[in-house]
Amino acid sequence: MSVDWVIQWVFLPVVKCPFLLCFLCRIKSRLVWCFCVLYSVSLFILLKVNTRFKCHGANLWVTIEHIKNARVVITGGSSGLGHAIIKELLSRYKDLTIFNIDLNESPIADKRIKTYKCDLGISSERDEMIKKIQRDCDGPVHLVVNNAGMRSKYQQFQKLHGKAFEHILSVNTLAPTKIIQAFAPKENNLDQCYIVNVASTLAILSASKVAPYASSKAALIALHRSYCFELESRHISNIRTLLVVPGQLNTDLFGGFTPPRQFFAPVVDCDALAKSIVDRCEKGQRGDLCAPFYSNLISLLMSLPYAVQILARKFAQLDDCLPDD
Repeated sequence: MSVDWVIQWVFLPVVKCPFLLCFLCRIKSRLVWCFCVLYSVSLFILLKVNTRFKCHGANLWVTIEHIKNARVVITGGSSGLGHAIIKELLSRYKDLTIFNIDLNESPIADKRIKTYKCDLGISSERDEMIKKIQRDCDGPVHLVVNNAGMRSKYQQFQKLHGKAFEHILSVNTLAPTKIIQAFAPKENNLDQCYIVNVASTLAILSASKVAPYASSKAALIALHRSYCFELESRHISNIRTLLVVPGQLNTDLFGGFTPPRQFFAPVVDCDALAKSIVDRCEKGQRGDLCAPFYSNLISLLMSLPYAVQILARKFAQLDDCLPDD
């Protein structure tokens, strides 16, 4: 059990429906009951309006299920979260083609998957691969998932190497930019496209010993938000974006140590997160997807007084948990 379970099954039900407390505490005051009911109804309406606004657009959003020969471009789809997203897509939809960009072949034997082996950190390989997919695609791309990511060794700031740093920035920041530019619909093209960028809580928390990874994902968040608000300001609704900000996933990327404070910061299950991503793709829902719960609060934490930040980081063992590679 983790704090996420407590929040999901205890805290949020009480926040959304405080009249449950009135019932449990046997409160008989009509005024209190009326206030709680009015609060719950108002909150329900506000949440519905917010969700509807995230899905608004000039044209009706079409689910992948109803798109003939839907095309998906995903990076890092042979393992981890990318692999889970591909499994979820294949289980839900029959008529689609997935263009998987990875260093390794996909372990899934399915004719709907086409893997393109490529090191996204090498610009010549990346550009050639993009051209090849554009030739093979033969139509618009309906879903883009920038999932691939890499990190350097866990090491102190003074030991960082320039070339390794540049390679990480190229994979984690520049490659998603190039892929969006290549496959998102061009101006005056009304084909719909859903774009998912996978960042990390480390981009905001900036833990020690992961400076290249944290800074590259922070840059990706900034790029994503700038692009998202550009689309909004230009009233472009056929292109919609989702920013995924997960904590530690149950993958090998950050293996080699035992995560501390797992009650407060549980490891995220890739399959569950993949399902949430595809659910939002179904509805064309914009915004952020943060998991586990604490990742919704980290921006607030980083705006608190410095002393509070340090105390919180020490409690979480955030800067002391990573070993030296």
